[in-house]
Amino acid sequence: MTIVVTKRADFVSPSITESSKISLRYIVKGTNNESDAREALIQEASLSYSGLIPTEYKLEWQGPEIWYGEVTYGLREGSALPGESGFGGPEDDTGGWTFETSGITEHITKSKETRNRYPISTDEFAAPDLGGIIGFDKGEVQGIDIKVPIFKWTEVYSLPDSLVTDSYKAQLHDLTGKVNNNNFRMFQAGEVLFEGARGSKSKGENWRITYSFAGQANSIQEVTLYPAANVATAISVNIDKRGWEYVWFKYNDKEVTHKDAGVDVKSLVKLPAWAYVEKIYDYANFALLGI
Repeated sequence: MTIVVTKRADFVSPSITESSKISLRYIVKGTNNESDAREALIQEASLSYSGLIPTEYKLEWQGPEIWYGEVTYGLREGSALPGESGFGGPEDDTGGWTFETSGITEHITKSKETRNRYPISTDEFAAPDLGGIIGFDKGEVQGIDIKVPIFKWTEVYSLPDSLVTDSYKAQLHDLTGKVNNNNFRMFQAGEVLFEGARGSKSKGENWRITYSFAGQANSIQEVTLYPAANVATAISVNIDKRGWEYVWFKYNDKEVTHKDAGVDVKSLVKLPAWAYVEKIYDYANFALLGI
């Protein structure tokens, strides 16, 4: 049976109180399993409310497959009231945000463009057009390692024991290595990889959890392919690639004509015939992170 989460009849969006806490009430139907009910409640609840974040999720069993749920929103530890902080991200007394734009290494076999080739076509010896392949030698395409721009960042939160349950830890484990299926922070669906979380706790204190992410932009890549046996038959295509997908090319042997001692000769080269976009990571709802 599908689990359904709805607002209770007494659900009212209250104003921010003096203590900066808000509680919103729900009904969860369709399961007798508390972990499943909690997960459904987390998915339904907003990631923020009036500038506050979820600090506690409560469930009360009311009968077969019926639960009352309550989500309490409050300030992050060490943060100001909504509107008083100049930056809307996570803050606490131990950290907040870190980021870097160092990028990652990726191996490519085709360039965006062959800007020049030598000798030029007017010379007695002319370099053939290889369709942008890189490092073609002895019948093989060698390619090259390049830096791909990646935005990596961490967010640090101070969370109470009531939120960091065994079920929540298992949820973090399940989400690690997943890509966002909806917009997340400043990124579109498909652009963010959750690299995992690291938590620590001292006796009598809240959990300090660091969440690590990496962002890679979605893109449209215009490339030229040579799918037919005749090299002259080239087509231009726009490859739709989500951030963490991988594009690779199948190369076929093609004959190209070029100058050798002033005479037109044919050489066998490899040109990109087909392109493939591969899904590497599974997608997930990052609302389950609860941050």
